[in-house]
Amino acid sequence: MGNEAKIGSAVDLLSRYILNGTLLPLQPLRITTLSARYGLSAAPLREALSRLEKKKLVIATANRGWQVAPVSLAEFRDLQIARLALEAALLDDSLASGGVEWEPELVAAHYRLAQAVPPRGEADTLAYRQTWIAMHDSFHIALLAGARSNWLKRFYAKLLAQLQRHHLAVLMQPLTDDTQVMLDQAFCVPPHTELMIAVLDRDAQAATAALQAHSETALEIFYKVLGDGSAGIGAGVEARNEEGQKA
Repeated sequence: MGNEAKIGSAVDLLSRYILNGTLLPLQPLRITTLSARYGLSAAPLREALSRLEKKKLVIATANRGWQVAPVSLAEFRDLQIARLALEAALLDDSLASGGVEWEPELVAAHYRLAQAVPPRGEADTLAYRQTWIAMHDSFHIALLAGARSNWLKRFYAKLLAQLQRHHLAVLMQPLTDDTQVMLDQAFCVPPHTELMIAVLDRDAQAATAALQAHSETALEIFYKVLGDGSAGIGAGVEARNEEGQKA
């Protein structure tokens, strides 16, 4: 494997683990640790981290070296604005152009989401969080898959991947009773069922309202967990990382 291929492999692997929450916000990214864990040599890793810094997935500081980039309320809000814009365009086109082959795929995605175990109680582990979010994102992708624009659908999938690490970061934070109630409601299947029915009925008004409510709920949960957003959500995760390293 050539050097560029090794760098590309390292970029792909680290990107995937950052986006799916395996590597958490503000987690140290030490070359020796990454090399031993993933079997990658130092030079491709250094170049990969430099490229990921340009993608805003990694930060470098003089005292602490490479770290996974923190997540913040401002960034999450920006992603939600972009999400709503893409969803509006894709939803309109899906309702107008989606064929009969699209509908059973949507129903199947809804079924898989309904079968996924919500990350609560004993199931509140990284693996369950990743699985539930993956099924949730797959449902939303299927919801809009009737649209004709492949570029918009690719942008939407990339945006959901960025949102994934924000959602996982929220689930890593200590939760109040109020926030836990809101999360339990977000995990519920019925709101997603209502959204699916509105889309299958080609009811643009109901589907648009449901998507808007979905986004507002996510933003409210993120705001309640993060507070005023001044510190960034990585602080709580960083403390948990440090505790794990000492254990």
